[in-house]
Amino acid sequence: MEPGTRVGPYEIRERIGEGGMATVYKVWHTGLHRFEALKVPRQSSVSTDSEFVQRLLVEARIAAQLFHPHIVAIHNVSEPEAPIQFFAMDLVAGYDLDALLERRGRLSIHESLSILRHVAEALDYAHIHGVVHRDVKPGNILLQEVSDPGGWMAKVVDFGISRAAEDTGGTKLTKSGMIVGTPEYMSPEQAGSGEPVDFRTDIYSLGIVAYQMLCGRVPFTASEGVSRMSILMNMCATCRARPSSTSPTCRWPPTTRC
Repeated sequence: MEPGTRVGPYEIRERIGEGGMATVYKVWHTGLHRFEALKVPRQSSVSTDSEFVQRLLVEARIAAQLFHPHIVAIHNVSEPEAPIQFFAMDLVAGYDLDALLERRGRLSIHESLSILRHVAEALDYAHIHGVVHRDVKPGNILLQEVSDPGGWMAKVVDFGISRAAEDTGGTKLTKSGMIVGTPEYMSPEQAGSGEPVDFRTDIYSLGIVAYQMLCGRVPFTASEGVSRMSILMNMCATCRARPSSTSPTCRWPPTTRC
């Protein structure tokens, strides 16, 4: 959508992000006179377009009940019959953890603990209220620089998007074969182990994020030219590399086993 386009009470100002399932715009709320972020689902994201979009909006309404300083708040969700489906949320001034890691490689233990503490608090709050994120990864952790000792204020975004796609696809892979979720951060139960998915999947994914922040890489990867499905196979069949093998500053307890 072009700048100036009206969507409900919002005026599009600029596109600020795009993923496999939605496009994000910076918008001006003409009634409240403030900037927000508007997420518009992409109709081509899964084979069952209409069902996916409606499921996504249901998940957005569930996530809108979460009020926590480290969760990006959702303010508005479009009606099912609206010509353009959307949900509006806080506009976070900053960038995501993925961008920070791409620029820095790895973070200090002090910085990592600060970010992990914020994300863990957000997930714990969501789990207490019966909500599982299911796609915890650096791209879904937004950061703002602050003067606190840790240097960052972290906020978690996009609760339920992975769940919406899984439900409409009927499996962990959609009917078109697209992977739902991000293989590098998915838990074994999401990867097809057959175990039920519950709040523990978020804890596992947060552990992968912690590993990446400290070591500068994720523990399970696929070599160039190899399908990302091999990441899921490696995750279920192999042991992760010890952090000390990738970073001398990361010492792993010698008693730890795979």
